[in-house]
Amino acid sequence: MKIQKNKFLLMFFILGFLSQASNAFGQDKILSSEGNSNTISIYFGETLPHEILKGMGKENLVIQISDDKGNIVNKLNATEFSKYTISNPGKYNVHVHSDHNINFDDNQCNHDLHDKDYTVNVLPYRLIFDMSSIQFSRNLIGGVDMQNSTLTIPVQFLSASNQSMKLSDFKLFGSGVNNTIVGTLSEKEMILNPGVNLLTFHLSGSVQTGTYVMFDFLDPTGRTLCYYYPNQIK
Repeated sequence: MKIQKNKFLLMFFILGFLSQASNAFGQDKILSSEGNSNTISIYFGETLPHEILKGMGKENLVIQISDDKGNIVNKLNATEFSKYTISNPGKYNVHVHSDHNINFDDNQCNHDLHDKDYTVNVLPYRLIFDMSSIQFSRNLIGGVDMQNSTLTIPVQFLSASNQSMKLSDFKLFGSGVNNTIVGTLSEKEMILNPGVNLLTFHLSGSVQTGTYVMFDFLDPTGRTLCYYYPNQIK
């Protein structure tokens, strides 16, 4: 009887707390859940990554976006979120809130979240890698070091201000069985102009005969783009 009473009191406390949180969302107030914050970077004009909603309850899900001054930019439901883009560069706070009921099953360890925060850095540019137009200065041959050879890839550069920009931190790594190839950008810092630019990587390392390999490009946001070499290595 005592256990049931304690359980009832716990439920009453939680429902009271959720009611206050729900009321706060109905007003133009910035909500936060400290200690549960993540930071991501995206290009301007991109949709927000779906990972922001991962682990959240689905009932009455609201995504609140505010700028770095605390002004609310938009409030979205899950459907609106999937198509929403941010066109103005800057730093934003994305707060996700759900009013789902808590499952008190003692055997259940994983519970959906009620609140989650992300800091989103919207970069003032956008890069589009043309994987279909990658060119090697010479063919990949098993066991032969690719020293003094290059890989070139066209990259479309879009600027929010329509101006050129200096970027760095492009990286290239080979992956696959015994693929030791790495690529170093021909210039440590590249000045990219609006439109199509060519990135040239100087290669070193080798691949193994009889394997299929791929290459991972790391862009300045830290995201990985994969290129699958179309032919088996001879």
